[in-house]
Amino acid sequence: MRVKGNVVKVDDLIEAVQLGTIQLGELPNSTRNKVKSMMSTVEERNAPEPDVITDLSTLKVPELKILAKQKEVKGYSNMNKAALLEALNG
Repeated sequence: MRVKGNVVKVDDLIEAVQLGTIQLGELPNSTRNKVKSMMSTVEERNAPEPDVITDLSTLKVPELKILAKQKEVKGYSNMNKAALLEALNG
């Protein structure tokens, strides 16, 4: 993580959280909220285009969860692959 004075880049915090070097709960509330927001923005940006995908079963669970979030499927974060596929295809 690059630290310049007392400044840490949000991108570096996101990377540290993704690698498990730090936990979100260790960060101050304002920083935690910024990191969470940036992480979900990155996830949504990397989401596959729904109209291009012909077979959802080829996607991995994190990709299915991004699609489920975009389609506002309730409870998607606790679903396994089979439940996500059912909700998205249903």
